[in-house]
Amino acid sequence: MVVTMDKFKIVFTLAIFNLLFIGCAESTKTVFTADKDAKNWEKEDVSLPVALSNSGAVSFKGSLYQVSGSDAKKVLKLEGKNWVEVGKVPNISSGHSVVVFKDKMYLIGGLSEMGISKKVYSSSDGVSWVESGALPGHRTNGKAIVFKEKMFYYGGVSSYDIDTLEAQSEKTIFVSEDGVSWNTAGYLPNETGGMSIENYNCESLIMVGGVYSNAKLKSEGPYSSVFTSTDGVTWEYLSNFSNAAVGGSLISL
Repeated sequence: MVVTMDKFKIVFTLAIFNLLFIGCAESTKTVFTADKDAKNWEKEDVSLPVALSNSGAVSFKGSLYQVSGSDAKKVLKLEGKNWVEVGKVPNISSGHSVVVFKDKMYLIGGLSEMGISKKVYSSSDGVSWVESGALPGHRTNGKAIVFKEKMFYYGGVSSYDIDTLEAQSEKTIFVSEDGVSWNTAGYLPNETGGMSIENYNCESLIMVGGVYSNAKLKSEGPYSSVFTSTDGVTWEYLSNFSNAAVGGSLISL
């Protein structure tokens, strides 16, 4: 397989795709692709070496990286058709979000040995990671994205009871211009965690799926909706995904 970067496209020897969807809430090795309208999805033969969920995938310095997930704490790099382990992440096992901002990868929130984290880690090579900041609140299973020279962090889960399995999802939108200082910029259409969001064509964002969970009302359910935003704060309904999509990674290439 040959990978080249040209206006958010990934070029395989067999075809050209605009979007990748890797993993899902139930651990899987599956990789999906879609054309530029984000409406038609197909399964591909480029699978992960281990089944992952609630992980983070990014394109960084000309390569694809899959960062941790399912308690693996591994950093995987795609070389040809093979995923190679190049490092490990500190303390965060799953539920985190990974983005590239100002020549660094950022790992945000997630689950640690101490519970839900609000820490922000950064790396310039995918191998070594350092703590560089913190979110305003503890979050896991949310989504971070870089858009219009800022980092946004969307929704996520703020609390989880391991005994009752009750969780509380949020619809807050956090924003940062440096990865260190964060504040609240607005709110999503719904309280959502486990969704996928990607900067598509540098002019808009696409949000796929997610799950709603309200500990007080003891209710929850998955989403299959696809939303779009042109400013990172205001969202409009676009379409439906092929099925409920939770915990995967959406990549625009």
